[in-house]
Amino acid sequence: MRKAMIFFIAFMMILGIDFTGYASKNGQNQKYIYTRQLPKRYFYKELQEGQWERNELEKKIKTTLTKLGFNPSKKEIELILGTAAVETDFGSNIKKTGKAVGIFQIEPDTAKYISEKLIEKDKTYEQKIEKVLWENVKYNYQLAKNLELQILISYMIYQYRGADKFKMTDKHSYSYIWKKLWNTKAGKGTKSAFLNKWKLYCEES
Repeated sequence: MRKAMIFFIAFMMILGIDFTGYASKNGQNQKYIYTRQLPKRYFYKELQEGQWERNELEKKIKTTLTKLGFNPSKKEIELILGTAAVETDFGSNIKKTGKAVGIFQIEPDTAKYISEKLIEKDKTYEQKIEKVLWENVKYNYQLAKNLELQILISYMIYQYRGADKFKMTDKHSYSYIWKKLWNTKAGKGTKSAFLNKWKLYCEES
């Protein structure tokens, strides 16, 4: 039975089919996926249990935006952090229904539209997107799995919709901006829901 399983997995990898494995790290089960078409540096993880740690996600947001040439303020980073908290509990409650995907629950059509609009104004946005894209992987799949792409698109959405015109001071201002620009009038989310998730996931001890 074991030999048959090894042969089956090897056969799938030869065909270029995704191979999925599980490993335990820091007490959490993590799912590692490797696509044969990608260089080894494109291994990535998707947390299966629990959520990202606050400090880990905050650091990821900052390093991703900084390497792409942005200079995000602490308040901008916290706004994105709060968005991940209210949308999916830092990734532990990603919805499987509807069009929105990933830790920030971004709709692919929204991502593409805003990307096109910003690229029209500034061609460097195209270079920034290309810098975080994985090779030979469909865009919509990456929007669900590629955290760096999700962070970039989240930042771009807030930029395009004018977050810089609002005064960012604390969690209350973040909740207002999130509702106004992200969840919008069409969404069912509330500022109080944002604040509850902020208290649960984002407040520093």
